[in-house]
Amino acid sequence: MSTKTLLRVTEALFSLNVAALAMLAAEMKPNRYLSVLLSGEANLKITLNHILAQHPHSNIGGNIAFLSMALIWAIPLFLLFQISVWETPSRWFFNYPAGVLSLIALPLVWLLGRVYFTTNPDELVIHRYLIFLELLIALICGIAYAYGFFLTTGWITSGLLVLHFFFWCWVIFGSIRFWLDPFRLVFPLLSAIAAYAWGVLVSRHSVDRNVSRDCDRSHAGRQWRSIDSICRRRQ
Repeated sequence: MSTKTLLRVTEALFSLNVAALAMLAAEMKPNRYLSVLLSGEANLKITLNHILAQHPHSNIGGNIAFLSMALIWAIPLFLLFQISVWETPSRWFFNYPAGVLSLIALPLVWLLGRVYFTTNPDELVIHRYLIFLELLIALICGIAYAYGFFLTTGWITSGLLVLHFFFWCWVIFGSIRFWLDPFRLVFPLLSAIAAYAWGVLVSRHSVDRNVSRDCDRSHAGRQWRSIDSICRRRQ
């Protein structure tokens, strides 16, 4: 896959992740800014359940309607990244902040939906300070990776990514029994895939920069040897 194609895939996954999490935020904490994203979802849910011969309020049609609306809202955001005037800012954005946002967006949406934290600490399966600590570590690691300071193998990086979202699945679900509500796995999976695509893109850009730098050095070396040989002949 070329770097340009990988960039488009990363942009598409990021757009879909942002749209889905924005809709989740609107459902968790309705407000006049994000609730517009949910307009039409109820009617689409009823229509889909009718087509699928399900109860009008079945979650089957509701889940499909949610994902369909998220895809619809993701398209304008994806197209925005394709506008030529945004090419340079977009390239910078997907080199640095995009992946960090993919790492912390789901935790932040959940925290804001809980109005920072419940008034009853016993409802949390993990201590609140541990939650903050994990989020801070993920943020630092994401920034370090974006700037090339987080030097480790791909398997270790992928493992840390899985552990991060497994931790937040545990926090959000309240247990490790994820199969009780499998649709909710869409959010951590989508965020993890978007973050992984960003990580591959950053790694590819790093390799391209190193190759370009080596080529420049090689070219400069050849030019110096050529000049040196000319000077020797003149002497």
